[in-house]
Amino acid sequence: MKRTFTRSFALLLLFAAVLTGCSKSPMQTKTEILTRGTWTMVYYGYDDDFNWIIDNYENLMYSCEQDDIWSFNPNNELTEDEGPVRCGAATGFSFNWQLSSQDNNQIMIDDRTYIIKTLDNYTLEVYIEYRSANGPERYIKKWVRNA
Repeated sequence: MKRTFTRSFALLLLFAAVLTGCSKSPMQTKTEILTRGTWTMVYYGYDDDFNWIIDNYENLMYSCEQDDIWSFNPNNELTEDEGPVRCGAATGFSFNWQLSSQDNNQIMIDDRTYIIKTLDNYTLEVYIEYRSANGPERYIKKWVRNA
C-alpha cells in the first residue's frame, strides 16, 4: 500500500510539474508586438535574385541609416530618429502606419502597402511584389527589435 501511494504521489508531482511547465504566455496581437519597444532597420532593397535575402549588392541602405531608431506608436505614428550619425540636417521623420483591417498580414506605411513576411518579438520583415518594365520585382525591408 505504501509503495502504491508513493508511486501515485510521484506521478501526481510529475503531472503537476508538466502542467505548470507548459503554461503558455498570452498571445500578443501584431499591434502589441510592433508598439512594444523600438526597432532598427537591418536592410532594404530590391531582391534581384528572389532568394528572400537582400545581399550586399542589393542593399540600398546608407551607412548613416544604420543607427536610426524606429518606433511604431499606438496612435499609428511611425517615427524615425536619425540617431547620432545623420544623413542630412533633419533629426527625424514621421510617417503614418496601420495594419490592414481586412488582412492582418498587411501593413500600410504612408501610402505603401507591404505584406508582412515575418513579425515576431525580434524581427519585422515586409515586402512588396509587383511587375515593372523589367519583369517581376520584390522590394524588402527588415527591422530587428532593440534590446
